[in-house]
Amino acid sequence: MANITIEEIQSTAKEVQSEAVQTTQKAVRLQLGVIGLAYDAIVNVLENSNEFVNRAIERGERIEASAKHEFEKYYNRAEEQVDTLQTRVTGIVKRADKAVEENVEIATDMTIAAKNKVTTAVDEMVPELEAPIANYDSMTAKEVIAQLSELTTDELTAVKIYEVANQNRVTIVREVNSKLESAEEVAA
Repeated sequence: MANITIEEIQSTAKEVQSEAVQTTQKAVRLQLGVIGLAYDAIVNVLENSNEFVNRAIERGERIEASAKHEFEKYYNRAEEQVDTLQTRVTGIVKRADKAVEENVEIATDMTIAAKNKVTTAVDEMVPELEAPIANYDSMTAKEVIAQLSELTTDELTAVKIYEVANQNRVTIVREVNSKLESAEEVAA
């Protein structure tokens, strides 16, 4: 089996996580875009209908007696078209919402699957590590950091490897890295 470093595993995990986040973001943007387009379409239909009605009323005022029958016919037709379009848009929005929900579910499932694969890969490749400090797993980040100044460079490295492989608390990893960098500067 090829030797794979924790950094490579972390890099792969970050790439998978990034892809999952991007897919989720795209799904959310798709849903927002569909809703926005549907809203624009409804506004456009309503604006066009209002313009038609206003022109019909103005024309009706000029020749009310002869145009009354035509106005009612066109007005009723416009209302039917608006109702039809609203029904269509509502259907489109519902189908788009469903598609977006399905895509979000797929992206979520992919994220969970990727995380499970990474966890499984890490579990298979990284041997069971012993805690570098007694009672380490029950200690808070603050308690661990308080003990770091007493450790050697090798012990700090062991803390970092154990922390990354287990709880991966950023504050501890950052502090260990800082102490390791300081030790390198002193050694140089």
